[in-house]
Amino acid sequence: MEKVNIKLSAYESQLVEKEELPDTAWDKIPDGATIFSLSVDSHSTYGNSIMPKNFIDLYLKATDANGKVIFGKFIESIEVLAVRDSSGNDVFSDSDVKKNSSELLFAVQDDLFMLLSEATFVGGVEIVPVPRNEAFRTEGNTTGTQVSKEELVN
Repeated sequence: MEKVNIKLSAYESQLVEKEELPDTAWDKIPDGATIFSLSVDSHSTYGNSIMPKNFIDLYLKATDANGKVIFGKFIESIEVLAVRDSSGNDVFSDSDVKKNSSELLFAVQDDLFMLLSEATFVGGVEIVPVPRNEAFRTEGNTTGTQVSKEELVN
């Protein structure tokens, strides 16, 4: 068998650091947490202004049997890991092509993942992301991700 000698220098321009790969969000999932994909659009992301490393709260919107609207903070203090378009591409990549947000990816503890999954499967329930301010990200996240109102869980 003939030995093949490959020069790596020919491929150096194609090598990238791990942080530059599009799916490094999967590496940021804490132990005991599960990744959740929330369907969004440009309007619900405030004109594509929710970005990775931002913190969001999730509000729940529903209508009860009497037609009354139920709206309240459901889960608070969630860090966004990635924002993807409808093709699964990073919305904020260094591309010249404008992309619209289609999903927010974030990690939550398994019990919160179950609550979010149940809420998305129930008809007539909408989960609304609301961004937190910069001060919250740098100074104010002392409680961690948690359920805001037990009434909404019930």
